[in-house]
Amino acid sequence: MNQKSVWSGLLCIGGAHLDRKAMSQTTVRLGSSNPAVTIETCGGVARNVAEAVARLGERVSLVSRVGRDRIGERVIMGTKRAGVDVQYVDISPTARTGTYTALIDANGELVVSFADTMIYEEMTVAWIEPRWPLIASAALVFLDTNLPEQTLQYVIGRCRREQIPVCVNLVSAAKAPKAKAHLEGLEMLFCNLEEAEALTGKPIGSPAEAETAANSLLERGVKQVFLTLGGQGVICASATELLWWPATAAAVVDATGAGDAFVAGVLVQWMRGTVGAEAVRFGLAMAQLAVQTVDNVACDLSFERIQQQLRGESA
Repeated sequence: MNQKSVWSGLLCIGGAHLDRKAMSQTTVRLGSSNPAVTIETCGGVARNVAEAVARLGERVSLVSRVGRDRIGERVIMGTKRAGVDVQYVDISPTARTGTYTALIDANGELVVSFADTMIYEEMTVAWIEPRWPLIASAALVFLDTNLPEQTLQYVIGRCRREQIPVCVNLVSAAKAPKAKAHLEGLEMLFCNLEEAEALTGKPIGSPAEAETAANSLLERGVKQVFLTLGGQGVICASATELLWWPATAAAVVDATGAGDAFVAGVLVQWMRGTVGAEAVRFGLAMAQLAVQTVDNVACDLSFERIQQQLRGESA
């Protein structure tokens, strides 16, 4: 049985790197030069979720690894300014800070991206094990699949044995299979359509197939599955209910951080004792705000803005 300390906040473990985005000003022409505006912002799924949660006033710590370089310093300082406890972000003496480079079309949608995240291979079981007292003191542990598979397996398995709630975001279709054999006991699993296909090994081309995918993940031991389907909304499935929520219309500037914002909203609500439909509504409102900015996390994010969004008022 896990003995909780007095901290009991949210602990995010995973990616913290720099995002570079080329925002195309016209229809993208592959194999040709495209006029674009390029921006840089702090990124990484675990880091993005931690920042969004911190901006809503919750206590959150980040466990990650950056390089001994200017990019790493920028990521640490930017995350700290947002209110995240970054004292557990480690500095590698040899590896470079990770980067994520994306091409965004004129409609704010991702065309293609490239992730240089080899530094996270250093986040081994031997590296994470000394940090267990911190993990054991958390009210909720959030992992992303930037972590090596063995580390995911270790943290999920030990959290299950010690009754520490743990949830996972699959990050991408390429990284989703890392979690395939380690789903039992997860409090929450967050994935999009492509990631769910990679995890289940089956194509999803209809609402019925999406529901089947969500249910198959529940059968593998996940307590709650959140399957986001872009413009088609999100499925929230548990042993007692399956909810299908439509997407909320919004003017899209950049959709990059929408999924992370949704996750952060659901986690905040969980920590405040709210689950199911209300948590999904809150997460969708967070995502709607996220797509209206080029930043991964809106710098003016607040509960008031989310409540205005939920009421249909102008933020």
